[in-house]
Amino acid sequence: MQTTFSTMIELEIVIGRLSQAMEVCDEAQYTPGQGYPYATGFAMSAMQGSLESLVKLKKQLTESDYD
Repeated sequence: MQTTFSTMIELEIVIGRLSQAMEVCDEAQYTPGQGYPYATGFAMSAMQGSLESLVKLKKQLTESDYD
């Protein structure tokens, strides 16, 4: 049960991170002083964090299959 709960939390974090990155990219042209360079860095960071989280989740799920 704990694994399912923590997995759901981690997935919600990934979804939130990617959703926020999409918003930043969508609003980049209307954000003075930030624009596309900021949006690119923000999106890259969101993608890196999401990838790390998903790799971690996959490893946890794979290991739990063998327990």
